[in-house]
Amino acid sequence: MAKKIFIKFGMLSMLVASTLSLIFSFPFFIPSDTEGYLAEYSNKKNLLEKTSGDRIIIVGGSNVAFGIDSNLIHATTNYQTINMGLQAGLGLRFMLSDVLPYIQKGDIIILSPEYEQFGETYNGGIQNTLLYATDPTSAKNITSTHQIPGLISHTLMLLQIESAEIQRRIKREPEKCKEKTGVYCKSSFNDFGDIVSHHTKEPINIKQRTVTMYNKNPSTESLRGIAMFAHKATKKGALVVFSFPPLATRYFDANSATIEQYEAAIKTIPFLVVLDKPSDHRYDESLFFDTEYHLSMEGKEERTRRLLSKLTSVKLFTSI
Repeated sequence: MAKKIFIKFGMLSMLVASTLSLIFSFPFFIPSDTEGYLAEYSNKKNLLEKTSGDRIIIVGGSNVAFGIDSNLIHATTNYQTINMGLQAGLGLRFMLSDVLPYIQKGDIIILSPEYEQFGETYNGGIQNTLLYATDPTSAKNITSTHQIPGLISHTLMLLQIESAEIQRRIKREPEKCKEKTGVYCKSSFNDFGDIVSHHTKEPINIKQRTVTMYNKNPSTESLRGIAMFAHKATKKGALVVFSFPPLATRYFDANSATIEQYEAAIKTIPFLVVLDKPSDHRYDESLFFDTEYHLSMEGKEERTRRLLSKLTSVKLFTSI
């Protein structure tokens, strides 16, 4: 009996080891995607590494990429503004790990994660696999065994659904961003890391989208991760603040009780300044581009103005 268990354990270990080897080796024999949405990661990383002086760094998923006017923040505060928003599917654990090494004394870090980050999304998903295939250096942000199961399952799925794309890269055929709206491409970002190409696009009606219901209790793992980040960033001489993400009214109202629980939990995190209330960023659906988190140009300007007003109210700036 013990021998059978040992054999099964050995076979399972070999399978896991083989799969992990596949995950961490395929970017080296498949040329990376240089024009797609996630290819913007390298630009954002360069901004973190090379931007000096007074800095505001905004961390979150695509709600930050679509919903922040960094140029307006820079012009108003005279702080260099870096928009690190990319994709919620990378997970907040990944985002915090990505930013922490580059934090400098005097930085203001604004955390604005999507509400799903207080549930399973915290550890990421298929986007980690896709980003790793685009930029292998992102592997340094796989800091927990909780991220590994998703990497394994999503790599196997990726090899099935992206076989044509993998063949194109191996053959080194000409590459173009084929995303149909032309928005989810590297070329859509400006020098601050904001998505701007959707400014001239017709918004997609989000009224037909199904409302997502969030986990009723915020993940202790997420709260602990934010607390650890805030503590370490504070020790480096930075200030960490939290601003709730924008959300369309129908989605907000359906989850209002859960969001209140999230707010109460976030307010207990030490070394974290909570700038606003969730309801401060409840917006009419007409102000969104294509999802309940992605603001249109008009919505982006409104959110940025509200954010600047709150930064003034906590006396971070006096001349706004």
